[in-house]
Amino acid sequence: MLNQIKPLTICCVAALLTACAGKVTYQTLPVTVVNSPSHQLAHSDALKQTNHMFKPLTSDNEVMYSQNFGGGGVGVGLLLGPIGVMANIAAIESNTDADIAELKGKWNVQPYTLFSKAAADSGLALDSRDAGSVKLTPFALISKTENEQLYLAAAMIVETNQGQKDYWQGRYMFQTNVKISKAELADGVSAEENQRLTTELQQGFTEIIKLYQDDKAGKLASSQTVELESDFLTPRIIVPQLAQQLPSTNSRQNFRLPWGVYSLNDQALKVTVRKQ
Repeated sequence: MLNQIKPLTICCVAALLTACAGKVTYQTLPVTVVNSPSHQLAHSDALKQTNHMFKPLTSDNEVMYSQNFGGGGVGVGLLLGPIGVMANIAAIESNTDADIAELKGKWNVQPYTLFSKAAADSGLALDSRDAGSVKLTPFALISKTENEQLYLAAAMIVETNQGQKDYWQGRYMFQTNVKISKAELADGVSAEENQRLTTELQQGFTEIIKLYQDDKAGKLASSQTVELESDFLTPRIIVPQLAQQLPSTNSRQNFRLPWGVYSLNDQALKVTVRKQ
């Protein structure tokens, strides 16, 4: 699962399997990452692994878009056989492409520049000269939920030992406070709105760098296993996700999932402690 980028619009069937599984393997940092002192900016091939629900909004893949609306939903097609599955995928992809056509070029943002500033402010040195550095790929994720509302997240893919047997990939995700209508973004971003969105994304990158640094330092010990319900994680059809609850702050809750470490906004988030 860690070898492929996992968009927020997780397939409901896969999500259901995760929630029901008796044993779940959560993302943890390998020793090679924990012990590595050097990092460099990269462009992960994982962001090129797009599908009908997950595609780029910019040619450099620094801003990605995710949505699963259209057809009978991401899981319904499975009930209708191969033809139903293909028709369902086509309907979702049609919606994804239509959204991208509306939103492309409407927000001029540079995630790599924002991430580089956040790294400098956080004391995370980026050195492109060391071939053995841990590779960091930051990107912004815009995800659609109910009523044509869009969430904004700051994200980072972490990779080490590319091309080797012990290659590893993981991710960190920070859900910002932004929730904006698709129509509002499609109309273009005003100077004031641009400042708000950019500030939120900048802060998001600062927070995921801190999460990553805390993870490397062993500060993200799990307190308990929980089930999450969030339309940020599973838009359209809410499916409980198993997670390990991590140390959190006011208005934020941090979790370790099989496909990454996530910092989620308290809004529209239900957390249930899982009985042992």
